[in-house]
Amino acid sequence: MKRGILIGGLGVVVAAIITMFLLVVTDLIPINADTKPCQLETWIAKKALRASLRRQVDRQSNPLPLNESNAIAGIKLYADNCLVRHGASDGEASNTAQGLYQKAPQL
Repeated sequence: MKRGILIGGLGVVVAAIITMFLLVVTDLIPINADTKPCQLETWIAKKALRASLRRQVDRQSNPLPLNESNAIAGIKLYADNCLVRHGASDGEASNTAQGLYQKAPQL
């Protein structure tokens, strides 16, 4: 009985690998960077991101106290390092951000 279950499970894994291989080599799943990701890829990426955030964020507390000087320092840091790709408070993407692929999320 256990042997049959093991062989069946192994068969499913092998079938999945062969199916994925065939999907890629027949170009049914495009792998170039300039096409829109398929729904499966988008779903997997979102699930992985959420799982990663749940694991990492819940365990961490903010090491800096919430005060005006830290907020101003954060605004300056964002302006110096992030604004050109992630945008300003007006929600408009900069010329640099418009030319990026993958698009940077507006923060």
